[in-house]
Amino acid sequence: MFKEAIKSYTKNINMVEGWIEDKVYACINRADCYRMVKDMNNEFFSLLQSIAFAKTPRPKICSRLGFHYQQKCDYDSAIFWYELATTLEVDSNK
Repeated sequence: MFKEAIKSYTKNINMVEGWIEDKVYACINRADCYRMVKDMNNEFFSLLQSIAFAKTPRPKICSRLGFHYQQKCDYDSAIFWYELATTLEVDSNK
């Protein structure tokens, strides 16, 4: 039911109201769904949209971007994102 989930996450993301944290995780979860249906372009753009909502990169987002590039055999980019994920501090308020 990944395609239905994508529609539901997109509806949440597009709502004017709502908590930013919900939108960040909706983007991340939608990216996971896109990955499962082999839509790597939308997976990538959904991860970038999560950064736009979060305002700064987060380890969870960076590690998923690393995996995205790893799957594309773009190892230099994958290493960059994985290394960034290990250097960012986790916000305890999240």
